[in-house]
Amino acid sequence: MLDQSIRELLTKIILAGLILIPISILPYSAIDPINTPQLAVLVVVAFVIFGILIAARSSIEFSSFRVTLGLLSVFNLDLLMVFIFSKANLGLQFYGTFGRNTGLLTYISLSVILFSAALVSNEESLIKFNKMFYLVGLIATIYGVIQFLGLDPVPWDNIFSPVIGFLGNPNFQSALLGICGVIVFTSMFNTGTGKAKISAGIFLLALVFTIYQTNSKQGLLNLLAGVAIVIWIYIKEIGQKKFTHLVTVFMLFFGSLVALGVFNYGPLGDVLYKRSVSARIFYWEAGLKMTLEHPLWGVGLDNYGDWFRRARTSRAATEFGPDSVSDVAHNVLLDFSSNGGLLLLGIYVSLMAFTTLSIIRVIMRQNKFNSSHSALVGAWVSYQVQSFISINQLALVFIGWVLSGLLIGYEISTRNKSKEAQKNESGKTKSKNVLQPKYVLIVFITGTLGFLVGSQPMISSIKFRSALESGQVDRIANSAKLIPLEPFRIYQVASVLKNNKFDKEALDVLEVGLKNFPDSYILWRLLSEFPEVPDAQTAEIKAKMRELDPKNKQI
Repeated sequence: MLDQSIRELLTKIILAGLILIPISILPYSAIDPINTPQLAVLVVVAFVIFGILIAARSSIEFSSFRVTLGLLSVFNLDLLMVFIFSKANLGLQFYGTFGRNTGLLTYISLSVILFSAALVSNEESLIKFNKMFYLVGLIATIYGVIQFLGLDPVPWDNIFSPVIGFLGNPNFQSALLGICGVIVFTSMFNTGTGKAKISAGIFLLALVFTIYQTNSKQGLLNLLAGVAIVIWIYIKEIGQKKFTHLVTVFMLFFGSLVALGVFNYGPLGDVLYKRSVSARIFYWEAGLKMTLEHPLWGVGLDNYGDWFRRARTSRAATEFGPDSVSDVAHNVLLDFSSNGGLLLLGIYVSLMAFTTLSIIRVIMRQNKFNSSHSALVGAWVSYQVQSFISINQLALVFIGWVLSGLLIGYEISTRNKSKEAQKNESGKTKSKNVLQPKYVLIVFITGTLGFLVGSQPMISSIKFRSALESGQVDRIANSAKLIPLEPFRIYQVASVLKNNKFDKEALDVLEVGLKNFPDSYILWRLLSEFPEVPDAQTAEIKAKMRELDPKNKQI
């Protein structure tokens, strides 16, 4: 049995990640002020947890988690196979593409975190996690209101709603509030004081108002989905079987109307449909084509963007313009299948199916409404709904995988509850409540190592911004070679140099870029714009551009 001191330490680390990752921003220092610091914190959390798990391995009952470990092991093994055999740039696959950073390192880190969340999950920890989600939602709502009032001290460059939260995008802010809103809603079921329930109700209204001000409907949709699940569980647990069936039918019917409305069908079409849904359909079509053409290894981790132009339809290239592109499928399932192949998709679906099974097992055997568990179930459903029409933004995917781990682990801990109680009573199992000094050293060493590994994109982003602000040609040119190499940063550097008449330096940068990223359309296009390029080479460049973007009639 896991020592109590280790359980508490792991719980605190995951809780720290839940509050730190969504608010980690560097708006005045980095070109990418959101994803790169979030990645750094995510990796530090995972490395620290991994170190603790290795040190405490003798007290972990791995047999209780064999299905979870098996799925995670196969998932990571397949990730490594994709990493090796997909033929995409290794550095880009490892850290992920600019502005996304959902590469190999991210998913290995998430796997460690999911397992640790399962390991610490019990009745007590679920209460702590509910409180933390409540706090995250409160912070995100307060910041959203500040942005709505025009009092945000950070000068975000955003052409959409000013209410973008800490995640830099109204869709992500909306989705985060929707997930946390389920927790807030469920807290009103607790047997607390009337004042506490009124406070939660006022908070929920403010949260919904903030979602509305993002001008992004996905937050309202995933909040509604999570709340509906919580209500269904509540009705079931109070023993109203006939009413439960009636509510189930109503939920399925209304859910179908909402789903149709999102795609501009049915009576809710005028209310729910947005033009951006049409673009998402094009992204999904391209992701499906990549999957079917590369079913084994996909196109490479986080490499959707390099293949989108080749995979999109002619209509996608004309309706929104040939330069309207995407670097993600805006559907997590298609992201996995297009980037990593059908096997990777199958493993991920299996992991989510196992989470669903764990949820059902708990609901079937409990005889009263458990608000802590139900809140996390609703939040998990809310995350799954948003993942169908959005992306694995780092803060959101961290929350989603933590929720999966907690729900899997809670089923295991409640399944073994009586067994563990008997062991404790007989004196065969004793929990140690004092944390051994070695764990302090482990946290320091693994945390430092995790920062060194996970912070490289952040450091490069900071150095790149500093180079641009310096105006020094040598520094700007050299920033293109910062590790990890990024085609978008190379493109930005070459563009800046070209626009300032440093053509020779710009061509040198493009040479480095095309050597490492030969399938980057934007690098080839920029190269074609230099007058120094001979006509014969220009013809070759145009041919390459047509290969990479066959539906673009402007080439």
